[in-house]
Amino acid sequence: MVSGGWVFFWGLVGGVLAEFLSISKHRGEAVRDWPAKVRLPSYWVFGVLWVLVGGLLAVLLSSMEGVRFNELVAVNIGASAPLLVERLIAKAPPIDLGKVD
Repeated sequence: MVSGGWVFFWGLVGGVLAEFLSISKHRGEAVRDWPAKVRLPSYWVFGVLWVLVGGLLAVLLSSMEGVRFNELVAVNIGASAPLLVERLIAKAPPIDLGKVD
C-alpha cells in the first residue's frame, strides 16, 4: 500500500505514460510533420495540467475511507484521469439557474 506523496508520484507517472503513448505514434515522423495541434504550446500546457490532475485524482481517491492503493492502481488512475473527469462531468446533474424577472 502506498500513501500521500507516493500516490501523487505514481499518479503523475501514469499521466506521463499516457501522454507519452499519445505522442509516440509520431516517433517515425519529423517534428514538422506532426499534427498542428501537437506543435502548439497550449497542447503541452494542457498535457502538463492533465498529468497533474491525474496525480491529484489519485490522491483524492486514495484518501477515501477504506480505499487501499498500490502503485499500479495509482498509475492506472493517473493515466485514466482525462477519461474519468470527462465521465464525471457528463454525469453531473443539470443545474436549474432559475428565472430572472
